[in-house]
Amino acid sequence: MYTHLFSAQSTPRLFVPEAVQTSAMDCGPAALKCLLEGFGVSASYGRLREACQTDVDGTSINTLEDVAQRLGLQAQQMMAPADHLLLSSAQLLPALVVTVLPNGFNHFVVAWRVHGPIVQLMDPTSGRRWVTHQRFLAEVYRYTVPFAADSWRAWAETPGFLDPLQQRLTQLELPTTTTDALIEEATAESSWRGLATLDAATRMVNSVVQAQGVNRGREATRLLEECFHQARAPQIRPQTIIPEPFWSVRSLSPTINGNDATGSDKTGSDKTGSDKTGNDPTEQTLLLMRGAVLLKVAGLQTTDAAAQPSPHATTDTATIQSDERHSTILATVLSEAPQHPEWEI
Repeated sequence: MYTHLFSAQSTPRLFVPEAVQTSAMDCGPAALKCLLEGFGVSASYGRLREACQTDVDGTSINTLEDVAQRLGLQAQQMMAPADHLLLSSAQLLPALVVTVLPNGFNHFVVAWRVHGPIVQLMDPTSGRRWVTHQRFLAEVYRYTVPFAADSWRAWAETPGFLDPLQQRLTQLELPTTTTDALIEEATAESSWRGLATLDAATRMVNSVVQAQGVNRGREATRLLEECFHQARAPQIRPQTIIPEPFWSVRSLSPTINGNDATGSDKTGSDKTGSDKTGNDPTEQTLLLMRGAVLLKVAGLQTTDAAAQPSPHATTDTATIQSDERHSTILATVLSEAPQHPEWEI
């Protein structure tokens, strides 16, 4: 890490620094420069392009995560329900977020802060932007990935899921006792379905409220309780009660409550690394998780964290030489004086 090369700040600035890309493929390095400078770390845009190894396909989020960490940021790539991005309880901002352009191509933007109904963004194509929650969430790319049911259920019991869920229920103006009872009932179910159904029901009712179909408070409470309980009734396919777009996680294949159709792949394809004959006791139920892909930046790394050996360490000579060259480029990212073309003109 190169934390000794700069005088940085532990908290992000109020206004996001602007970094406009110079070519169509440079949104990744521009977004990373913005994140670094948002925490007081001056970075050379040209050297960042080299470090990120930008090519005709742009820069992968994996590379951006690696470079961000090696330059001293507490950066973590993750996936979360898209509507959690702007919730204060989720604590996901600032973050580099994958969005989708009108032409269908993916594009990196920096979601910096939420100011009431407005989101402060830094879009590498145009600079700082101020958009509504609805406008931003409409641009966020939704990614779907297979996920082990046990792993999702374990995560859903953590504050990272429960706190945003509780905030969303509170926004519907449910009584505190009702909110606590619903979360307790969903958590008491040992499978993934209880919390997944409450999450989906909350999202659907919020959509109905925004469309002015029902009012917050008593009407929203009644609708949510009905949907939550009906979707978990025996011999019911949950998506017939709560449409599929409202689920952030669902079974890999259509299932009916009470049946032994767990959603795991029975075709013999090795998606979990185990024998798919139905006889393997280690076989796991697979879910499809759908949400936003982001690179969350929690701040600057501590001195102790920066001193940790790189997880990319290797004994291969060619790889070591390549890594040494990459380390040299990373050092110049922070040490090279920033360019100001307008001053030269």
